[in-house]
Amino acid sequence: MKRSPIYRKDELVSARSLMLPFLITAVNGGLSVLALANISFIAISAQNSGEISYMNFLRVYYVAAVVELFLILLIAPALSASAVAAERERRTLSLLFTTQLRTKDIVIGKLMGAMSTLALLIVTALPVLATVFLYGGVTFREVILLLLVYGCSALYCAAVGITASTFFLTTAPAVAVSYVAIFVSYVLFFLLFYFRASIGGGLRLRVVVLGILGFMILASIVMVYVSEWGLRPHRVRRKKMPE
Repeated sequence: MKRSPIYRKDELVSARSLMLPFLITAVNGGLSVLALANISFIAISAQNSGEISYMNFLRVYYVAAVVELFLILLIAPALSASAVAAERERRTLSLLFTTQLRTKDIVIGKLMGAMSTLALLIVTALPVLATVFLYGGVTFREVILLLLVYGCSALYCAAVGITASTFFLTTAPAVAVSYVAIFVSYVLFFLLFYFRASIGGGLRLRVVVLGILGFMILASIVMVYVSEWGLRPHRVRRKKMPE
C-alpha cells in the first residue's frame, strides 16, 4: 500500500525534530515517576501497618491510565489543529493544491501524521501500565478495552483538530476551538457515563463505553469529510491557457 506523501513529509519532519523524543521522554517519565511514587507509598504503608492492600496496586493502574488519557486529550489538539493552519501561515498550502493531491489526501495525510505520534505515545507507555500485572487485579480484556479507549480518543481528538485547522486561517484559534470542542464532548461523555444507571433501565458500563467509542469513530469519519469540504474553497484554480 502506497503511503501518503503528506504523511511521509510530516513523518520526516517529526523524525528530524527534537520535539518527538522530548515528548515521549516527558510523558513516559511523568508516568513512571507517578507509578514509582504510588509504589513507594504502598511500601511505606505496608511497613507501618504490617499488611499490603492490593487495591493500592490497582490505584497505580487507574491513576496512570487516567493521566495518560488526559495527556492524549492535551497533546492531540496541539498536534493536529496546527496541521493545515500552519501550512496557510507558511503560505505552502497553495503549493499543495498545485500538485495532483486531492483535498482528501491532504486531510488524511495530516491526520495520519498526528495519529502516528499519538500511537507512539500510547505504545511506549504500556510498560508503565503493565506493572499492575505483577500483582494481578486487571484482566487482559480490560487492558485491551483501555487501549481501544486511547486509540479512539486519539483519533477523535486528532479529527477535531484537523477539522478546526481547515476552517481557521491561523493556528491559535484552531487550537483554542479544538480544546473547547473536546472539553465539551468529554463533559457530555462523562455525564452519560455517570448517569448511565438512570438511562433506559440502567446501562452496563461496557455497553456505554463501547457506544461512546463507536460514536467517536463515526464522528471522526464525518469530520474527515467535513475537513475535505472545508479545504475546497481554498483550492487554487488554474487558468486555462489560450490555445
